[in-house]
Amino acid sequence: MHIIDQILLDDQSQPAKQQHKAAKIYRRLRDEYGYKGGYDQVRRYLQKRRKKEQETFIPLSHEPGEQLEADFGHIYVDFPEGRRQVPVLVTTWSQDQMIDVYRQINEESEKASVCIIRIS
Repeated sequence: MHIIDQILLDDQSQPAKQQHKAAKIYRRLRDEYGYKGGYDQVRRYLQKRRKKEQETFIPLSHEPGEQLEADFGHIYVDFPEGRRQVPVLVTTWSQDQMIDVYRQINEESEKASVCIIRIS
């Protein structure tokens, strides 16, 4: 099964539509490596492997106003004088789906925002 793992590892650098599906992996194993097993064995192995790699999400529950999520990043903004990268603070309260985006003046203002968030 290490051959399948190598095929999947090589696939990670490929666009999603060009990655191997179970049938294609089975054909490669049969044609290139002389695999004598059945298609279902390959499919089940891939199914188990994908289950192990699947992300797990833990739902969080907070009272309104209790949890603020914040992240800093950069976005490109088109100004009359041209496109520029702008530092931003993105926040959302746990009880709603509203997202607030605040333009940061510079990287130093990011530090001040972190202090404000920690105090809130």
